[in-house]
Amino acid sequence: MADSVSARMQALTTVVLVDQVVDSIVQAAAEGRFLPGDRLKEAEIGRELNVSRVPVREALLVLESHKLAVSAPYKGMRLVEFDDRQLRNIASVRASLELLALSEVLDRSSKDGTVLDGVRLAVQKMGQAAQAGESFAVARHDMEFHRQLCLASGNEVLSQLWESLSLRLMVVLGLCIRDMDLMALHRSHVELLDLFASGDRVKAKAALRAHIVEDLMNVDYQVIVDRLRARRTSR
Repeated sequence: MADSVSARMQALTTVVLVDQVVDSIVQAAAEGRFLPGDRLKEAEIGRELNVSRVPVREALLVLESHKLAVSAPYKGMRLVEFDDRQLRNIASVRASLELLALSEVLDRSSKDGTVLDGVRLAVQKMGQAAQAGESFAVARHDMEFHRQLCLASGNEVLSQLWESLSLRLMVVLGLCIRDMDLMALHRSHVELLDLFASGDRVKAKAALRAHIVEDLMNVDYQVIVDRLRARRTSR
């Protein structure tokens, strides 16, 4: 009995470590230390994180399952590259999911005033990060705002589908947010939250759609990536 419990505890430890490696790679990609198309080398990542190659290998498989990494024969695992069409498709699917979530949240919030508490907390933490000038933390809390919106819907399938996009969204947002006014980004989420809380479905949905889809068109993702790659090459 003791042996079986020990095995389960070890498995749990491994899973937690893999999650931590995934988070570290995603953060590195969101901060531009890994760029689209870069090779993700198990040995180098393991040395930097002071872990063996096993959790790194498993983490890379997780990233591949989320379409954030791609493997090719003789080329190893690489960070996926996005083009404008793919980004538009991701934004379109994300908008559909979050607009559905918002509809269900508005239904629930009319009966329960605590439904938006998770969204409120994300906005609060986002504001703190923006004041501190911490762009990755702002991006992380931005993502948490939208995750909490989906969770508040009470629709588990919807949340699972949103999570399947989350790692790609985190990297794209992390790179793009570098050129944004962090306080203005925070204010835009405060305004969204106020509209959600008001219960005005038409205005809330229009604002959320614009936030997800139209704002993407104002950022040239490829230019940002090219600039970061040129800066790295010049060092």
